[in-house]
Amino acid sequence: ALPIWEISSHLTKMRVKRRKHAKKILAFYQNTFKLHEPYQVVVDGTFTQAALQTKINIKEQLPKYFGGEVVLITTQCVLAETKRLGSALYGALLILGHYQCRKCGHPRDKPTPAADCIKSIVGSLNE
Repeated sequence: ALPIWEISSHLTKMRVKRRKHAKKILAFYQNTFKLHEPYQVVVDGTFTQAALQTKINIKEQLPKYFGGEVVLITTQCVLAETKRLGSALYGALLILGHYQCRKCGHPRDKPTPAADCIKSIVGSLNE
């Protein structure tokens, strides 16, 4: 068995490697797609539910990960789909209610699936 200080040192090295890798990927996207602050992140119900289950505060952690200001966005179609999925995603629905809701242009009475809605508002050029 490894002593506790070696385990702690190993975990710290892993975190640093992960952070460097994430920064490298983010730099690629910044250069390729001309991303800049404030980063607008579109969030759906299943992502929010996964964050809730793993006790990750999205609003707190994403700015740290991106290294800058982040605006969390959802759409009316995402809210409708999350509501339709029922009580299992009730917590996620409450969290999504706190984020900026973008108008997606889809009819409220016949919402589009969340994945298709997000693709339509992001577009092929990520603008």
